[in-house]
Amino acid sequence: MNAQQFIGEQIKNLRIQHKMSQAELARKLNVSDSIISGYERGVRTPSIEVLLNLKDTFGVSLDYFITDEIEKHARLMVDLTDLTDDQFMIIAKLIDQFSKYNELTKKEND
Repeated sequence: MNAQQFIGEQIKNLRIQHKMSQAELARKLNVSDSIISGYERGVRTPSIEVLLNLKDTFGVSLDYFITDEIEKHARLMVDLTDLTDDQFMIIAKLIDQFSKYNELTKKEND
């Protein structure tokens, strides 16, 4: 699931939890029903303005719409600022080798 689809699922879940139709939500956000449908199907991405309106409408924080993406990438966040250039290059090469190994393993298992 990509970020656009995740946001769409979150919007749909909130709308259903609040027992609201797509038409009702569209009126609240001042957009068309088809735009809400596009968001929920993951084929349209809401603007920041729409996300802010959704946040206010449903009483959630903005990170509600992106938490999954943050968590998915959080394991990649490592502070490397104290490493020397040589140490950084060693880690970069290790990551590259692990990625190549995983890619080969995946191809072999498919």
